[in-house]
Amino acid sequence: MREPYETEICQIAGAELIPMRQIPERMHDLPRDEHLLILCHVGAASMRVTEFLRAQGFTAVSNVAGGISAWAEEIDPAMARY
Repeated sequence: MREPYETEICQIAGAELIPMRQIPERMHDLPRDEHLLILCHVGAASMRVTEFLRAQGFTAVSNVAGGISAWAEEIDPAMARY
């Protein structure tokens, strides 16, 4: 969900980068048999993507509330922020 320049600053290990504008064309790359956690900077754009994916039939998809910003603050305080 985040842009490449954002993931150069900070990222969660194992997370896959798919910019928001590419989600419709990359849906076929997303597993439907795994729970997907959608992440952006603060959680607003990822909520829109989560709703879009649900409308496309993805049943196990959740927005990471607060995005990478909240993750850095609450889970990994050593993570760089932007």
